[in-house]
Amino acid sequence: MASSVFRRYEKEPGAASSTSSQQEKAELDYKHVKGVKSSAFSKNWQTSSGLAAIDSALGGGITVGTVLLVVEDSPTRCYEHIFKHCIAQGVQHEHNVLLCGEGGRISDEIPSLIENEKDDELRIAWRYKEAIQQQSKLKTQTSGPSYCDRFDISKSKPLSPEIREKFYKELPITREANGESQETESSQSHFHLSHLLDQIKNAVKLEEKLCRVMIPSLGSLSWFSPGRPRQSCENDLLVFVKMLKGMVRRSRAVVVMSVPPWLAQTDAGSRLMRISDYILHLDSLAACDATVRQQYKDYVAFAHLRKVLLLHWPSTSLISRCLQTIQFDRMHAANPEEVSSSKPSGQVAGGLEVF
Repeated sequence: MASSVFRRYEKEPGAASSTSSQQEKAELDYKHVKGVKSSAFSKNWQTSSGLAAIDSALGGGITVGTVLLVVEDSPTRCYEHIFKHCIAQGVQHEHNVLLCGEGGRISDEIPSLIENEKDDELRIAWRYKEAIQQQSKLKTQTSGPSYCDRFDISKSKPLSPEIREKFYKELPITREANGESQETESSQSHFHLSHLLDQIKNAVKLEEKLCRVMIPSLGSLSWFSPGRPRQSCENDLLVFVKMLKGMVRRSRAVVVMSVPPWLAQTDAGSRLMRISDYILHLDSLAACDATVRQQYKDYVAFAHLRKVLLLHWPSTSLISRCLQTIQFDRMHAANPEEVSSSKPSGQVAGGLEVF
């Protein structure tokens, strides 16, 4: 039988002071950023998605520096409402919004802000009033004022030219879509999404505002280069998302992207899910059988939260602190007969005695 002895030691004062100073500096850096708050469950900073129900499911909002992956629903298009609300919320917070790819339909139907409580009477069926009241109560409890606003999807309108100039920008997928020559890019790099990645990198460098990177329908046909094998294009998507994740980890930015349902069922889709920090899977009720549709006739789609961020939660940080304050001192062999005959002061569990 083997027994081990542990003793505690104090951390160096310099290490503790440097850690606390870094945390204080991060808090000061984010205090002047509009639309960002500290999480109630961890030390992370979060921003609202524009939907109070999704913010509650994500633990208060989207954590700054993370990637939210949405698996699209079909044949309905409820995932577009997530992008529309996220863009509308970003405009209200004066964030920089980047829409990568073909997003004309999304930017032309941005919901309007509900500024007056009387506007909350949306002339809808009585069965929806209770759900809206619960959403409003949830917002006041978890989000706070001016963090998660409410929007009216029945009064959607395109973004004004002033807002597009200040806060909104659409980025083409390739140079060819922007009217530039593709030969220059080929001579510099075989990665055909490098130009898009460089544009995002230049945008997230701005420190005074938060940047929201919106990528609808990642992996659709518009993301594939003609004449290239499908495997090569899928590898480019994985490289793009990995580099994008590493980029936003070190900046004030969040990424919200969606993938078609057929791509989520492939090996490339599984790898994209492992890279992402959050996974929200939408299932359309139109694809279900008649019994399910009748049971949920007031709804359009299901939303499944498949993955949430588990970075720097209180339990994780507590374990890290415990491991740092315990050091292994010595280990010696004990006589089994002496241990069994005597009454040790420690606990015997799994063949190990800890004094």
